[in-house]
Amino acid sequence: MKKSLLFFAWILIILGVSAQTPKPLTITENTHFVVLPNDCESISWLVDGIWSVERYNKYAFYNVQGQRIFDFEWEAGSGYREPLMVGGAVLMYKKEEVNSQKPMWLLKSDGTSKALPAEYVGPATNFVDGVALIGKKKSSGYGIEYVYINLNGQRVYGTLTSSPERFERTNWTVPPLREGLRAFKQLNPSGFGGKWGYIDANGKVVIPARYDECRSFSEGYALVREDRELYFIDKNGNKAIEPIWDDDTYFNDISDVHNGYFVVNYNPRKYFNTQGDLVKKLPGGSMFYNGYCFAEDETAFNGKSRVFDKDFNLVKTIPEVDLWWNDEGNAPIFTAAGVATVQRERVISTDGTTLIQHFPVTKKSPNRNGIEYFSPSGFAKAWLVHNGETYEGFINLDGEFVLIYRWNREVVPIVNDPNNPSPCDTCKIFPNPVR
Repeated sequence: MKKSLLFFAWILIILGVSAQTPKPLTITENTHFVVLPNDCESISWLVDGIWSVERYNKYAFYNVQGQRIFDFEWEAGSGYREPLMVGGAVLMYKKEEVNSQKPMWLLKSDGTSKALPAEYVGPATNFVDGVALIGKKKSSGYGIEYVYINLNGQRVYGTLTSSPERFERTNWTVPPLREGLRAFKQLNPSGFGGKWGYIDANGKVVIPARYDECRSFSEGYALVREDRELYFIDKNGNKAIEPIWDDDTYFNDISDVHNGYFVVNYNPRKYFNTQGDLVKKLPGGSMFYNGYCFAEDETAFNGKSRVFDKDFNLVKTIPEVDLWWNDEGNAPIFTAAGVATVQRERVISTDGTTLIQHFPVTKKSPNRNGIEYFSPSGFAKAWLVHNGETYEGFINLDGEFVLIYRWNREVVPIVNDPNNPSPCDTCKIFPNPVR
């Protein structure tokens, strides 16, 4: 019996250790391949199984198998957006019809499309949680107003109008639906300026528009600015948290509430609880993600970061990660996929565990590969250098390439290099690419 228990314990230990072993970038027998025109300019995220390619300001759309479902005949128009087929739909102009008072088209991930009614002349945002804002001719007078439509191109939220604005550092978008509420901007009668409020999932105004800036709700609280006053509100629009801010505190210096805390961007960073009490100071601290936060090591510039739990107990120290994450500060940026990409060389979980990492990665052996941020769907653009060839495509959360794209040239077969680990033992030669 004791031997059986001991054996079982060893199995658990082995499984625990293996679960912590970082995964390398790999090309598998299930990887898809596609050849793109050599004059393409940019590749979008892979979101909900679809990605777009830009070429001379025209866009084509591909699925995760590399099949092109829409050719390069679509334009986003104005609006400062990269078109993403979120939720399986995107609003686009047909080529040469931008600014011609012709209607926009609704493209679907199944390859179908339809022209919207003539009153919808655009421009438009991407869809966010099932709705988009689109320009509609005013029923009286000149100009357009922005109304909400759903994934089928039908107007929703009754007569409610809003304005596509920069929100939470995202250009020209619809605010997301968070905890049952969505921020919206109500324009002044003059059409210039306006105030922010909140609507529910049916477009009913729950918190009237009165704020100059606002955030989405997180754990029942949303940060707002009214004139020069900064405070958190609850879901009834009441003041809920109002600490005494320093005079040089600005809206973007304050984080959302996560795991019962919010962080103010001083040096050191200040952690407040939802009663507005100052709880902790940490040099270079991040907000909490899933119960953990990150901070500089006690010895500055030593190439390490510390991880703390909700009680501010030190959980671990991460080596070989200097203080600047992705050149945007020393806090990792976790996307909706629940992971963060660090310095384009590793992917970590919210407790600091490295999930994906290139091998080898040392100061003497620099990393020529790269990983970008993960989309909400759990895919990131990545580059793998092998035998002098660079393979570019999308990886999943296991570090596996689901698709590799190449500019208009021969796809180079993978040949084993005795001095480098093979990215795929079972893939000796790429299959014929889908064009």
